[in-house]
Amino acid sequence: TAQEEDTEISKISFADSQDKRGEFRTANAEPCEERLYSARHSAEPRQEFRFILLGGDECAKQDVCNTILRENETQQSINSRTCEMKEGWINGRFVSVVNSPSYWMEHLASYFFFFRGLETIKNELQRGISLVFPGPHAFLLVVEAGRDTNKEHYLLKAIKFVFGKEALDYTIVLFISDSQPNYSQISRKSIVKKCGGRYHVLLRNNERSVGELFEEVVKMTNKQQCKFFVPSPYEQFMKMNFESWEKEKELDFFRKNEKKLQEQRDDSKLRERDLQKELNCSRENERKLREERDDSKLRESELQKKLDTFRKEQDNFKQIESELQKMLDLSRENERKLQEERDDSYLRERELQKELDVLRLRKPEESSFMDDVEHGGAGIENKEQTCGATPVRRGSKELIPPDCKYCLMAIIL
Repeated sequence: TAQEEDTEISKISFADSQDKRGEFRTANAEPCEERLYSARHSAEPRQEFRFILLGGDECAKQDVCNTILRENETQQSINSRTCEMKEGWINGRFVSVVNSPSYWMEHLASYFFFFRGLETIKNELQRGISLVFPGPHAFLLVVEAGRDTNKEHYLLKAIKFVFGKEALDYTIVLFISDSQPNYSQISRKSIVKKCGGRYHVLLRNNERSVGELFEEVVKMTNKQQCKFFVPSPYEQFMKMNFESWEKEKELDFFRKNEKKLQEQRDDSKLRERDLQKELNCSRENERKLREERDDSKLRESELQKKLDTFRKEQDNFKQIESELQKMLDLSRENERKLQEERDDSYLRERELQKELDVLRLRKPEESSFMDDVEHGGAGIENKEQTCGATPVRRGSKELIPPDCKYCLMAIIL
């Protein structure tokens, strides 16, 4: 029948998309694996989120994509006519985001007969959903807060007629803004009501807002029988093939993880051995340093003792020096006095020498005087008479002036 043919074609189309999906994953396996191990802190690293962005504002959708995937890319494909997918590891989840062409909304609104416009984009819409095999967790209808054009309902109508009304149960209106908008006005919008009142405000470059979006998606999918949307033509095919595909996918994931974990474990053991060696070397160096420190303290103690002894000796030397200085000063004082006495002695000696010289000059006269004395003193009396000296009376005695040597000799005799 025609329905069976459509189902078979859908199966083949979906299988081809699965192969393409596998090729895409293989081509991007290396960066994904790198991001995988940067998100090891997650409790469920194998959990995925698959989103399809709908909307007529390409700038708003690009901002949503950059905010969710934590990228900072400028807009490069404003006039893209095909669906584009980006992937990344966010908070331990592998997130796939398919950005649909922005011209779809205006294109559908331009047709007087809606279904004619829908037929022109139906294949591309189906191809977009095949990129997120086995199905998207959510359709995100992106609207710039405060700039809705009242044409967004055409996109909701399109996914309803292409994938069935169940698709709206997996749709969230996503308002993107730089600040918190008026929620009371948002909740009254018709597109929000068509999506069962589900909406979320995503703040640009706000990781917390992205986490809240993930929570909204989980809350929405938990209310459904399936954790992600499966198009009706693929439902029987999914029942037959998805369980084995999911198990194979999980096994492949665990095999890759096991290999990576084994490599990490080996690297960890190698680093542990290196760290143990460094620790042993550090301990040996510490022991040597302690020995050197103890030796240094011992030498310091000995040097301190020597220094104390030297200071005591220095103090003794200073004391001795002080005493010697005093003795030297005393000796100099004595020397000065002796020098003065010597000078006085020299002076007296010269005077005595002069007197001696005078006496020597007068020696002949003294000799004749002595001869007179020897002959009885007569000569002395005569000399007394001839010297002309006048006797000086002192008491009862008469004294001869001392300047007459004959008189002196007479007194002596």
